[in-house]
Amino acid sequence: VYNGIDLTLTTRFAQRGQFSGGLSVGRTVYDACDVIAKVPEALQGTDTITQSAGGASSWTSSRNCRNVRPWSAGTQIKFLVVYPLPWDLQTSATFQNIPGIPKTATNPTSNAVVRTSLGRDLAACRGAATCNANMNLELLDPTSTFESRLNQLDLRLTKRVRVGGVTLRGNFDIYNMLNGASILSMNAGYGSNWLVPYEIMGGRLLKFSGQVEF
Repeated sequence: VYNGIDLTLTTRFAQRGQFSGGLSVGRTVYDACDVIAKVPEALQGTDTITQSAGGASSWTSSRNCRNVRPWSAGTQIKFLVVYPLPWDLQTSATFQNIPGIPKTATNPTSNAVVRTSLGRDLAACRGAATCNANMNLELLDPTSTFESRLNQLDLRLTKRVRVGGVTLRGNFDIYNMLNGASILSMNAGYGSNWLVPYEIMGGRLLKFSGQVEF
C-alpha cells in the first residue's frame, strides 16, 4: 500500500527563464502477515525458523511480514532550470535529491545451524543422511537502515551560432558538479566484506559536444 503526495511546478521567470520540478513524498507498506500466518513456509521457501538463543542465525516467521519504509525513503526532489543569456548563450541546471539504497545483511546459514532451531533438516536436504545445504537469512530489516541520500547537480552552457540555413550548437557540460560519491550498490553478504561498495556515483565529469541543425 502506497500513500503519498506529488507536487509539481512549471513556470517562467524573469521573462525568459524556465523552471520545472517538484517534490514527491510517500511511504510504502508491505504487509504479508495474514499470508504468513496461514502459510508460514511462504516466508522462507518451505522452511520456517523460530527465534533461538543464538540470535544472529535465527529467524522468526513474522519478523518481517510487515515492512514499513520510512517517509524519508520515499521522498524525492528534482528540478530543472533553463535561462538564456546574451550572445545566444543558454545555461541550464538539473538537480536531484533521492533516497540512498537500503542496507541489508544476508547470512548464509548451514543446515546444521538451522536444524537446531527448526527441529528438522532443510527441505533441500530431501532426507539425505548428510546434508550440506545452506539457507540465506536476512539479519536486518530492509526498511530500517539506508545509505546517505544522493545529491546530484548537472550544469550545461550552450552557445548557438547561425551560418546561413545551418545552426551550430556547442555544449559544455559538468556532470556531478558537487563531486558526490554516493553508494549505488554494495556487498550485502554478512562477513569481512560486508557493506563494501560495488558501485559508486561517477565523479565530476567535464564534457564538450556539438550539434548541427539544418
